[in-house]
Amino acid sequence: MRFLWVLFLLLTDLSPLHAQVIPFEAQLKNDRISLQIYRDHLSAISDYLRTNPYSNSKMLSADQKEDLRGSWRSFLDNLRALDSVGNYYASFHSTPNKGNFEQALQTADWVFLTEYRYALELLKALDGIPGADIFLNEPDENSGLGGNTLSEFKFRFLNVQRATEFLTKDTRLGNLGNGEPGAQQTRQVKEDRKVILSMGLAPGPILTVKNGLRILSQTGFETCFPVQKGLSEWMGKTKVYRPGQCLVSPDQAAALKQKLQPGDLLFSRHEWYMSNVGLPGFWCHAALYMGDAASRKAYFDDPEVRAWVRSQGVRGGLEDLLKSKFKAKYSASLRSNPKGQVPRVIEAIGEGVVFSSLGRFAEADSLCALRPRLSKLEKAAALYRAFRYVGRPYDFNFDFQSDETLVCSELVYKAYEPSKTLKGLSFPLQEMMGRTVTSPNSMVEQFDEQYGKPAQQTDFVIFLDGHEHEKKAVESDLKEFRGSWKRPKWHVLVQK
Repeated sequence: MRFLWVLFLLLTDLSPLHAQVIPFEAQLKNDRISLQIYRDHLSAISDYLRTNPYSNSKMLSADQKEDLRGSWRSFLDNLRALDSVGNYYASFHSTPNKGNFEQALQTADWVFLTEYRYALELLKALDGIPGADIFLNEPDENSGLGGNTLSEFKFRFLNVQRATEFLTKDTRLGNLGNGEPGAQQTRQVKEDRKVILSMGLAPGPILTVKNGLRILSQTGFETCFPVQKGLSEWMGKTKVYRPGQCLVSPDQAAALKQKLQPGDLLFSRHEWYMSNVGLPGFWCHAALYMGDAASRKAYFDDPEVRAWVRSQGVRGGLEDLLKSKFKAKYSASLRSNPKGQVPRVIEAIGEGVVFSSLGRFAEADSLCALRPRLSKLEKAAALYRAFRYVGRPYDFNFDFQSDETLVCSELVYKAYEPSKTLKGLSFPLQEMMGRTVTSPNSMVEQFDEQYGKPAQQTDFVIFLDGHEHEKKAVESDLKEFRGSWKRPKWHVLVQK
Protein backbone atom coordinates (compact mmCIF):
# COMPACT_ATOMS: atom_id res chain seq x y z
CA MET A 1 0.00 0.00 0.00
CA ARG A 2 2.82 2.42 0.81
CA PHE A 3 4.44 1.74 -2.54
CA LEU A 4 1.12 2.39 -4.33
CA TRP A 5 0.72 5.64 -2.42
CA VAL A 6 4.21 6.82 -3.36
CA LEU A 7 3.51 5.82 -6.97
CA PHE A 8 0.27 7.80 -6.81
CA LEU A 9 2.14 10.86 -5.55
CA LEU A 10 4.64 10.59 -8.38
CA LEU A 11 1.99 10.09 -11.05
CA THR A 12 -0.09 12.99 -9.78
CA ASP A 13 2.99 15.26 -9.60
CA LEU A 14 2.55 15.92 -5.88
CA SER A 15 6.29 16.44 -5.30
CA PRO A 16 8.20 19.51 -4.09
CA LEU A 17 9.23 20.17 -7.69
CA HIS A 18 5.61 21.02 -8.50
CA ALA A 19 4.78 23.02 -5.38
CA GLN A 20 4.14 26.17 -7.37
CA VAL A 21 1.09 24.68 -9.10
CA ILE A 22 -0.81 23.43 -6.05
CA PRO A 23 -1.77 25.18 -2.78
CA PHE A 24 0.83 25.18 -0.01
CA GLU A 25 -1.43 23.30 2.43
CA ALA A 26 -2.04 20.45 -0.01
CA GLN A 27 1.65 20.31 -0.89
CA LEU A 28 2.65 20.19 2.78
CA LYS A 29 0.12 17.47 3.57
CA ASN A 30 1.29 15.24 0.75
CA ASP A 31 4.98 15.79 1.52
CA ARG A 32 4.46 14.91 5.18
CA ILE A 33 2.73 11.70 4.14
CA SER A 34 5.71 10.92 1.91
CA LEU A 35 8.09 11.86 4.73
CA GLN A 36 6.40 9.36 7.02
CA ILE A 37 6.71 6.62 4.41
CA TYR A 38 10.43 7.29 3.91
CA ARG A 39 10.91 7.41 7.67
CA ASP A 40 9.18 4.05 8.13
CA HIS A 41 11.47 2.54 5.51
CA LEU A 42 14.58 3.86 7.28
CA SER A 43 13.27 2.51 10.56
CA ALA A 44 12.64 -0.94 9.09
CA ILE A 45 16.13 -1.13 7.56
CA SER A 46 17.76 0.07 10.76
CA ASP A 47 15.77 -2.41 12.88
CA TYR A 48 16.71 -5.26 10.55
CA LEU A 49 20.44 -4.52 10.61
CA ARG A 50 20.45 -3.88 14.36
CA THR A 51 19.40 -7.50 14.85
CA ASN A 52 22.74 -8.33 13.15
CA PRO A 53 21.49 -11.14 10.90
CA TYR A 54 25.12 -11.95 10.10
CA SER A 55 26.29 -12.31 13.71
CA ASN A 56 27.45 -15.91 13.23
CA SER A 57 29.72 -15.03 10.30
CA LYS A 58 33.43 -14.30 10.44
CA MET A 59 33.13 -13.12 6.86
CA LEU A 60 30.04 -12.28 4.83
CA SER A 61 28.99 -14.80 2.21
CA ALA A 62 27.99 -13.75 -1.32
CA ASP A 63 24.30 -13.99 -0.36
CA GLN A 64 24.85 -11.98 2.82
CA LYS A 65 26.75 -9.33 0.89
CA GLU A 66 23.90 -9.00 -1.59
CA ASP A 67 21.42 -8.79 1.28
CA LEU A 68 23.48 -6.09 3.00
CA ARG A 69 24.03 -4.27 -0.28
CA GLY A 70 20.27 -4.27 -0.88
CA SER A 71 19.61 -2.79 2.56
CA TRP A 72 22.30 -0.16 1.95
CA ARG A 73 20.85 0.79 -1.45
CA SER A 74 17.36 1.08 0.00
CA PHE A 75 18.57 3.21 2.91
CA LEU A 76 20.38 5.60 0.57
CA ASP A 77 17.37 5.80 -1.78
CA ASN A 78 15.04 6.76 1.06
CA LEU A 79 17.63 9.20 2.40
CA ARG A 80 17.81 10.93 -0.98
CA ALA A 81 14.01 11.17 -1.05
CA LEU A 82 14.06 12.75 2.42
CA ASP A 83 16.79 15.14 1.29
CA SER A 84 14.57 16.42 -1.51
CA VAL A 85 11.76 17.15 0.95
CA GLY A 86 14.06 18.63 3.61
CA ASN A 87 16.01 20.83 1.20
CA TYR A 88 12.83 22.24 -0.29
CA TYR A 89 11.32 23.27 3.06
CA ALA A 90 14.64 24.40 4.54
CA SER A 91 14.88 27.00 1.75
CA PHE A 92 11.19 27.83 1.69
CA HIS A 93 10.77 31.55 0.99
CA SER A 94 7.96 31.54 -1.56
CA THR A 95 5.24 32.93 0.67
CA PRO A 96 4.96 35.90 3.03
CA ASN A 97 2.55 33.87 5.15
CA LYS A 98 4.24 33.50 8.55
CA GLY A 99 2.26 30.37 9.42
CA ASN A 100 3.31 28.66 6.22
CA PHE A 101 6.94 29.59 6.83
CA GLU A 102 6.85 28.11 10.36
CA GLN A 103 5.28 24.89 9.14
CA ALA A 104 7.87 24.64 6.39
CA LEU A 105 10.64 25.11 8.95
CA GLN A 106 9.08 22.46 11.21
CA THR A 107 9.00 20.01 8.32
CA ALA A 108 12.67 20.68 7.49
CA ASP A 109 13.58 20.10 11.15
CA TRP A 110 11.56 16.90 11.22
CA VAL A 111 13.56 15.64 8.22
CA PHE A 112 16.80 16.65 9.95
CA LEU A 113 15.90 14.67 13.07
CA THR A 114 14.76 11.64 11.09
CA GLU A 115 17.92 11.47 9.00
CA TYR A 116 20.28 12.06 11.91
CA ARG A 117 18.63 9.51 14.19
CA TYR A 118 18.52 6.66 11.67
CA ALA A 119 21.96 7.44 10.26
CA LEU A 120 23.44 7.02 13.75
CA GLU A 121 21.49 3.81 14.33
CA LEU A 122 22.58 2.42 10.98
CA LEU A 123 26.25 3.23 11.57
CA LYS A 124 26.14 1.60 14.98
CA ALA A 125 24.61 -1.53 13.42
CA LEU A 126 27.20 -1.61 10.61
CA ASP A 127 29.97 -1.33 13.17
CA GLY A 128 29.12 -4.86 14.32
CA ILE A 129 28.94 -6.45 10.85
CA PRO A 130 32.21 -8.06 9.68
CA GLY A 131 33.70 -6.36 6.66
CA ALA A 132 30.88 -3.82 6.20
CA ASP A 133 33.37 -0.94 6.24
CA ILE A 134 35.21 -2.51 3.33
CA PHE A 135 32.39 -4.01 1.30
CA LEU A 136 30.06 -0.99 1.32
CA ASN A 137 32.87 1.26 0.15
CA GLU A 138 33.34 -0.78 -3.03
CA PRO A 139 31.63 0.24 -6.30
CA ASP A 140 28.22 -1.37 -6.85
CA GLU A 141 27.92 -2.25 -10.53
CA ASN A 142 24.24 -3.18 -10.18
CA SER A 143 23.10 0.20 -8.88
CA GLY A 144 25.81 2.47 -10.29
CA LEU A 145 27.01 3.51 -6.83
CA GLY A 146 30.66 4.54 -6.90
CA GLY A 147 33.31 3.72 -4.34
CA ASN A 148 33.62 5.20 -0.84
CA THR A 149 29.86 5.71 -0.37
CA LEU A 150 30.04 4.58 3.27
CA SER A 151 33.00 6.85 3.99
CA GLU A 152 31.12 9.79 2.48
CA PHE A 153 28.06 8.86 4.53
CA LYS A 154 30.17 8.88 7.70
CA PHE A 155 31.70 12.23 6.83
CA ARG A 156 28.19 13.61 6.50
CA PHE A 157 26.77 12.36 9.79
CA LEU A 158 29.74 11.69 12.08
CA ASN A 159 31.17 15.16 12.45
CA VAL A 160 31.19 18.00 14.93
CA GLN A 161 29.26 20.29 12.60
CA ARG A 162 26.28 17.92 12.51
CA ALA A 163 26.30 17.54 16.31
CA THR A 164 26.63 21.31 16.74
CA GLU A 165 23.73 21.91 14.39
CA PHE A 166 21.62 19.52 16.44
CA LEU A 167 22.52 21.29 19.70
CA THR A 168 21.86 24.77 18.32
CA LYS A 169 18.47 23.61 17.07
CA ASP A 170 17.61 21.70 20.24
CA THR A 171 15.32 24.30 21.75
CA ARG A 172 13.36 24.68 18.56
CA LEU A 173 13.34 20.92 18.06
CA GLY A 174 11.93 20.49 21.56
CA ASN A 175 8.88 22.54 20.56
CA LEU A 176 8.63 20.92 17.14
CA GLY A 177 6.00 18.38 18.12
CA ASN A 178 3.67 20.86 19.77
CA GLY A 179 1.93 21.80 16.53
CA GLU A 180 0.89 20.06 13.39
CA PRO A 181 0.62 17.31 12.36
CA GLY A 182 -0.25 16.14 15.88
CA ALA A 183 0.42 13.29 18.26
CA GLN A 184 2.37 11.10 15.84
CA GLN A 185 4.95 13.76 15.08
CA THR A 186 5.14 14.73 18.76
CA ARG A 187 5.93 11.14 19.72
CA GLN A 188 8.46 10.71 16.94
CA VAL A 189 10.25 13.98 17.67
CA LYS A 190 10.62 13.12 21.36
CA GLU A 191 11.83 9.64 20.45
CA ASP A 192 14.33 10.96 17.89
CA ARG A 193 15.74 13.54 20.29
CA LYS A 194 16.13 10.90 22.97
CA VAL A 195 17.96 8.52 20.63
CA ILE A 196 20.21 11.26 19.23
CA LEU A 197 21.05 12.58 22.69
CA SER A 198 22.03 9.08 23.83
CA MET A 199 23.91 8.14 20.66
CA GLY A 200 24.96 11.46 19.23
CA LEU A 201 26.30 12.95 22.45
CA ALA A 202 27.67 9.75 24.00
CA PRO A 203 28.64 7.09 21.47
CA GLY A 204 28.36 9.68 18.70
CA PRO A 205 31.70 11.37 19.35
CA ILE A 206 33.21 7.94 19.92
CA LEU A 207 31.91 6.85 16.54
CA THR A 208 33.28 10.07 15.11
CA VAL A 209 36.71 9.37 16.61
CA LYS A 210 36.60 5.78 15.36
CA ASN A 211 35.68 7.08 11.94
CA GLY A 212 38.64 9.45 12.03
CA LEU A 213 40.98 6.69 13.14
CA ARG A 214 39.79 4.48 10.30
CA ILE A 215 40.38 7.29 7.84
CA LEU A 216 43.87 7.81 9.24
CA SER A 217 44.47 4.07 9.14
CA GLN A 218 43.30 3.89 5.54
CA THR A 219 45.46 6.88 4.64
CA GLY A 220 48.42 5.16 6.26
CA PHE A 221 47.69 1.97 4.36
CA GLU A 222 47.45 3.85 1.06
CA THR A 223 50.80 5.49 1.82
CA CYS A 224 52.46 2.16 2.64
CA PHE A 225 50.64 0.11 0.01
CA PRO A 226 53.07 0.79 -2.86
CA VAL A 227 55.93 -0.35 -0.62
CA GLN A 228 54.02 -3.46 0.52
CA LYS A 229 52.96 -4.23 -3.06
CA GLY A 230 56.48 -3.71 -4.40
CA LEU A 231 58.01 -5.90 -1.68
CA SER A 232 55.49 -8.68 -2.29
CA GLU A 233 56.10 -8.59 -6.04
CA TRP A 234 59.86 -8.70 -5.51
CA MET A 235 59.62 -11.67 -3.12
CA GLY A 236 57.28 -13.46 -5.54
CA LYS A 237 59.81 -13.17 -8.35
CA THR A 238 63.03 -13.70 -6.40
CA LYS A 239 64.30 -17.28 -6.39
CA VAL A 240 67.38 -17.94 -4.29
CA TYR A 241 68.35 -21.26 -5.94
CA ARG A 242 67.73 -23.09 -9.21
CA PRO A 243 66.43 -20.01 -11.10
CA GLY A 244 64.51 -20.68 -14.28
CA GLN A 245 64.12 -24.39 -13.48
CA CYS A 246 61.23 -26.37 -12.01
CA LEU A 247 60.78 -30.02 -11.10
CA VAL A 248 57.49 -30.67 -12.90
CA SER A 249 58.44 -31.41 -16.51
CA PRO A 250 56.70 -30.09 -19.65
CA ASP A 251 55.66 -33.66 -20.52
CA GLN A 252 54.04 -34.09 -17.11
CA ALA A 253 52.25 -30.77 -17.57
CA ALA A 254 50.95 -31.82 -20.99
CA ALA A 255 49.74 -35.16 -19.61
CA LEU A 256 47.64 -33.39 -16.99
CA LYS A 257 45.08 -32.43 -19.65
CA GLN A 258 43.97 -36.06 -19.83
CA LYS A 259 43.39 -36.26 -16.08
CA LEU A 260 41.72 -32.94 -15.30
CA GLN A 261 38.11 -31.80 -15.69
CA PRO A 262 36.66 -28.26 -15.74
CA GLY A 263 36.06 -27.07 -12.21
CA ASP A 264 38.96 -28.99 -10.64
CA LEU A 265 40.99 -27.30 -7.90
CA LEU A 266 44.72 -26.94 -8.55
CA PHE A 267 47.47 -26.42 -5.97
CA SER A 268 51.17 -25.86 -6.52
CA ARG A 269 54.42 -25.46 -4.64
CA HIS A 270 57.38 -23.41 -5.86
CA GLU A 271 60.62 -24.02 -3.98
CA TRP A 272 63.30 -21.47 -3.20
CA TYR A 273 61.15 -18.38 -3.66
CA MET A 274 61.44 -15.57 -1.12
CA SER A 275 57.63 -15.28 -1.03
CA ASN A 276 57.44 -18.68 0.70
CA VAL A 277 58.77 -16.98 3.83
CA GLY A 278 55.52 -15.09 4.33
CA LEU A 279 53.09 -17.83 3.23
CA PRO A 280 51.74 -20.41 5.69
CA GLY A 281 52.41 -24.10 5.09
CA PHE A 282 53.70 -26.22 2.23
CA TRP A 283 51.07 -25.50 -0.44
CA CYS A 284 51.36 -21.85 -1.41
CA HIS A 285 49.20 -21.37 -4.51
CA ALA A 286 45.69 -22.35 -5.64
CA ALA A 287 43.81 -21.98 -8.91
CA LEU A 288 40.81 -23.21 -10.91
CA TYR A 289 41.06 -25.50 -13.92
CA MET A 290 38.59 -24.37 -16.60
CA GLY A 291 39.83 -26.41 -19.59
CA ASP A 292 39.66 -25.06 -23.12
CA ALA A 293 36.47 -24.08 -24.95
CA ALA A 294 36.03 -27.45 -26.65
CA SER A 295 36.45 -29.49 -23.47
CA ARG A 296 34.11 -27.17 -21.56
CA LYS A 297 31.46 -27.42 -24.28
CA ALA A 298 31.59 -31.20 -24.21
CA TYR A 299 31.77 -31.51 -20.42
CA PHE A 300 28.91 -29.10 -19.72
CA ASP A 301 26.59 -30.53 -22.39
CA ASP A 302 24.14 -31.21 -19.60
CA PRO A 303 20.35 -30.59 -19.32
CA GLU A 304 20.66 -29.00 -15.89
CA VAL A 305 23.39 -26.63 -17.08
CA ARG A 306 21.41 -25.65 -20.18
CA ALA A 307 18.33 -24.95 -18.03
CA TRP A 308 20.43 -22.76 -15.75
CA VAL A 309 21.86 -20.89 -18.74
CA ARG A 310 18.31 -20.22 -19.98
CA SER A 311 17.43 -18.85 -16.54
CA GLN A 312 20.23 -16.30 -17.08
CA GLY A 313 18.51 -15.08 -20.23
CA VAL A 314 20.79 -16.85 -22.73
CA ARG A 315 20.04 -19.72 -25.11
CA GLY A 316 22.58 -22.53 -25.42
CA GLY A 317 25.22 -23.80 -23.04
CA LEU A 318 27.88 -22.45 -20.70
CA GLU A 319 30.07 -21.22 -23.56
CA ASP A 320 27.19 -19.14 -24.91
CA LEU A 321 26.61 -17.66 -21.45
CA LEU A 322 30.28 -16.76 -20.95
CA LYS A 323 30.48 -15.26 -24.43
CA SER A 324 27.29 -13.24 -23.86
CA LYS A 325 28.08 -11.92 -20.39
CA PHE A 326 31.86 -11.49 -20.64
CA LYS A 327 32.56 -10.75 -24.29
CA ALA A 328 36.07 -9.28 -23.93
CA LYS A 329 37.10 -11.73 -21.22
CA TYR A 330 35.81 -14.67 -23.23
CA SER A 331 37.87 -13.59 -26.23
CA ALA A 332 40.93 -13.39 -23.96
CA SER A 333 40.21 -16.90 -22.67
CA LEU A 334 40.63 -18.24 -26.22
CA ARG A 335 43.86 -16.42 -27.01
CA SER A 336 47.04 -18.53 -27.15
CA ASN A 337 50.24 -17.34 -25.47
CA PRO A 338 53.54 -16.89 -27.38
CA LYS A 339 54.28 -20.61 -26.88
CA GLY A 340 51.03 -21.51 -28.62
CA GLN A 341 49.41 -22.70 -25.40
CA VAL A 342 45.71 -21.92 -24.90
CA PRO A 343 44.44 -20.78 -21.49
CA ARG A 344 43.07 -23.57 -19.30
CA VAL A 345 43.49 -22.09 -15.82
CA ILE A 346 42.07 -19.10 -13.94
CA GLU A 347 44.38 -17.87 -11.19
CA ALA A 348 45.18 -14.80 -9.11
CA ILE A 349 48.84 -13.84 -9.37
CA GLY A 350 50.78 -10.60 -8.94
CA GLU A 351 49.38 -9.23 -12.21
CA GLY A 352 45.82 -9.85 -10.99
CA VAL A 353 43.17 -12.46 -11.82
CA VAL A 354 44.20 -13.85 -15.20
CA PHE A 355 43.77 -16.72 -17.65
CA SER A 356 46.86 -18.96 -17.79
CA SER A 357 47.91 -21.97 -19.78
CA LEU A 358 48.24 -25.28 -17.97
CA GLY A 359 51.91 -25.29 -18.97
CA ARG A 360 52.41 -21.92 -17.31
CA PHE A 361 50.66 -23.02 -14.11
CA ALA A 362 52.61 -26.29 -14.02
CA GLU A 363 55.96 -24.48 -13.96
CA ALA A 364 56.16 -25.67 -10.36
CA ASP A 365 58.05 -28.10 -8.15
CA SER A 366 55.02 -29.91 -6.73
CA LEU A 367 51.46 -29.93 -8.02
CA CYS A 368 48.16 -31.54 -7.10
CA ALA A 369 44.51 -31.52 -8.14
CA LEU A 370 41.25 -32.14 -6.29
CA ARG A 371 37.83 -32.66 -7.85
CA PRO A 372 34.72 -31.21 -6.16
CA ARG A 373 31.97 -33.71 -5.42
CA LEU A 374 29.47 -31.44 -7.08
CA SER A 375 27.16 -31.47 -10.07
CA LYS A 376 28.17 -30.06 -13.43
CA LEU A 377 25.79 -27.19 -12.76
CA GLU A 378 27.69 -26.28 -9.58
CA LYS A 379 31.00 -26.35 -11.45
CA ALA A 380 29.58 -24.28 -14.31
CA ALA A 381 28.37 -21.67 -11.81
CA ALA A 382 31.82 -21.62 -10.17
CA LEU A 383 33.56 -20.97 -13.49
CA TYR A 384 31.00 -18.30 -14.30
CA ARG A 385 31.83 -16.55 -11.02
CA ALA A 386 35.55 -16.90 -11.70
CA PHE A 387 35.15 -15.31 -15.15
CA ARG A 388 33.50 -12.35 -13.45
CA TYR A 389 36.60 -11.81 -11.30
CA VAL A 390 39.07 -11.94 -14.21
CA GLY A 391 40.84 -8.60 -14.63
CA ARG A 392 40.58 -7.57 -10.98
CA PRO A 393 43.85 -6.67 -9.21
CA TYR A 394 45.78 -8.94 -6.89
CA ASP A 395 45.08 -8.33 -3.21
CA PHE A 396 48.45 -7.49 -1.67
CA ASN A 397 46.56 -6.63 1.53
CA PHE A 398 45.19 -10.21 1.76
CA ASP A 399 41.71 -9.02 2.70
CA PHE A 400 38.96 -11.54 1.93
CA GLN A 401 36.28 -9.02 2.96
CA SER A 402 36.85 -7.14 -0.30
CA ASP A 403 35.70 -8.43 -3.69
CA GLU A 404 37.57 -5.77 -5.66
CA THR A 405 40.97 -7.41 -5.23
CA LEU A 406 41.69 -11.12 -4.77
CA VAL A 407 44.46 -13.54 -3.78
CA CYS A 408 44.75 -17.05 -5.22
CA SER A 409 42.87 -18.98 -2.52
CA GLU A 410 40.25 -16.22 -2.33
CA LEU A 411 39.42 -16.77 -6.00
CA VAL A 412 38.78 -20.47 -5.32
CA TYR A 413 36.88 -19.69 -2.12
CA LYS A 414 34.54 -17.18 -3.78
CA ALA A 415 34.06 -19.15 -6.99
CA TYR A 416 32.70 -22.11 -5.01
CA GLU A 417 31.12 -20.15 -2.18
CA PRO A 418 27.80 -21.71 -1.08
CA SER A 419 24.65 -19.70 -1.74
CA LYS A 420 20.89 -20.05 -1.38
CA THR A 421 20.72 -22.06 -4.60
CA LEU A 422 24.17 -23.67 -4.73
CA LYS A 423 25.71 -26.18 -2.32
CA GLY A 424 29.22 -25.04 -3.17
CA LEU A 425 32.33 -25.85 -1.14
CA SER A 426 32.95 -24.72 2.42
CA PHE A 427 36.56 -23.96 3.27
CA PRO A 428 38.03 -23.22 6.72
CA LEU A 429 38.55 -19.59 7.70
CA GLN A 430 41.34 -18.51 9.99
CA GLU A 431 42.70 -15.28 11.43
CA MET A 432 46.08 -14.26 10.03
CA MET A 433 47.67 -10.91 10.83
CA GLY A 434 44.25 -9.46 11.61
CA ARG A 435 42.71 -10.81 8.38
CA THR A 436 40.10 -13.53 7.95
CA VAL A 437 41.47 -15.80 5.22
CA THR A 438 41.78 -19.36 3.99
CA SER A 439 45.13 -20.53 2.65
CA PRO A 440 45.90 -23.14 -0.02
CA ASN A 441 47.56 -25.27 2.64
CA SER A 442 44.49 -25.17 4.88
CA MET A 443 42.36 -26.30 1.92
CA VAL A 444 44.58 -29.39 1.53
CA GLU A 445 44.55 -29.90 5.29
CA GLN A 446 40.75 -29.88 5.19
CA PHE A 447 40.80 -32.58 2.50
CA ASP A 448 42.95 -34.75 4.76
CA GLU A 449 40.67 -34.21 7.76
CA GLN A 450 37.47 -34.90 5.79
CA TYR A 451 38.74 -37.87 3.77
CA GLY A 452 36.58 -40.97 4.15
CA LYS A 453 33.96 -39.10 6.16
CA PRO A 454 30.46 -37.91 5.15
CA ALA A 455 31.79 -34.34 5.15
CA GLN A 456 34.31 -35.06 2.36
CA GLN A 457 33.82 -32.46 -0.39
CA THR A 458 36.51 -33.33 -2.96
CA ASP A 459 38.25 -36.33 -4.47
CA PHE A 460 41.95 -36.87 -5.09
CA VAL A 461 43.00 -36.59 -8.75
CA ILE A 462 46.81 -36.41 -8.94
CA PHE A 463 49.89 -35.47 -6.93
CA LEU A 464 53.19 -34.67 -8.66
CA ASP A 465 55.67 -34.62 -5.79
CA GLY A 466 58.91 -32.72 -6.31
CA HIS A 467 62.17 -34.40 -5.28
CA GLU A 468 64.97 -31.87 -5.02
CA HIS A 469 67.85 -34.36 -4.91
CA GLU A 470 66.64 -36.14 -8.04
CA LYS A 471 65.73 -32.85 -9.73
CA LYS A 472 62.33 -34.13 -10.83
CA ALA A 473 58.73 -34.55 -9.76
CA VAL A 474 57.24 -38.04 -9.47
CA GLU A 475 53.60 -39.07 -9.36
CA SER A 476 52.84 -39.94 -5.77
CA ASP A 477 49.90 -41.58 -4.02
CA LEU A 478 46.94 -40.46 -1.93
CA LYS A 479 48.60 -41.31 1.39
CA GLU A 480 51.61 -39.14 0.64
CA PHE A 481 49.38 -36.33 -0.54
CA ARG A 482 47.23 -36.38 2.60
CA GLY A 483 50.31 -35.73 4.70
CA SER A 484 51.79 -33.09 2.41
CA TRP A 485 50.16 -30.16 4.23
CA LYS A 486 52.17 -31.07 7.36
CA ARG A 487 55.49 -30.63 5.59
CA PRO A 488 57.79 -27.88 6.88
CA LYS A 489 58.13 -24.72 4.86
CA TRP A 490 61.61 -25.68 3.67
CA HIS A 491 60.74 -29.30 3.01
CA VAL A 492 63.53 -29.65 0.40
CA LEU A 493 66.16 -29.25 3.13
CA VAL A 494 64.97 -32.30 5.06
CA GLN A 495 63.56 -34.42 2.20
CA LYS A 496 65.14 -37.85 1.82
